[in-house]
Amino acid sequence: RPEGLSHAITDLSWTGVVNFHDDQTLKVGGQAVEGAIYTSPAFDPTAQDSRIRSFVAAYSRQNGVAPDVWAAHGYDAMLLIGEACRATADCTAAEIRDWLSAVKAWPGVSGSTTFDENGDVRKPVRFMTVRNGAFVPL
Repeated sequence: RPEGLSHAITDLSWTGVVNFHDDQTLKVGGQAVEGAIYTSPAFDPTAQDSRIRSFVAAYSRQNGVAPDVWAAHGYDAMLLIGEACRATADCTAAEIRDWLSAVKAWPGVSGSTTFDENGDVRKPVRFMTVRNGAFVPL
């Protein structure tokens, strides 16, 4: 039984979100998380796309670890803000907001980014599972 659980869990398909994708999940959950299904942003640090490879190499060199999905999103967010500031007169919050509202299918390292009519981000997701003690795409 995984540490912290008060009872055994058997024959259960887990579902979760991106925070599930953490080495601690595998360590603490052990066999109990085998077969769990969850959604994750489409960032793939092993992708062959040259932009992603460059980002992963630079990030890994500077930080000593490969980037996770949050690092990729942060990188893309800063690039988008930089582009917005270069494209607007004074780089005010209102100008950045208006510029971002027109972004459709922007190709970042974390995947394609689109802002909808409410200002919400729309990005592709993928379904993942735990198989043989490792996170793998379904």
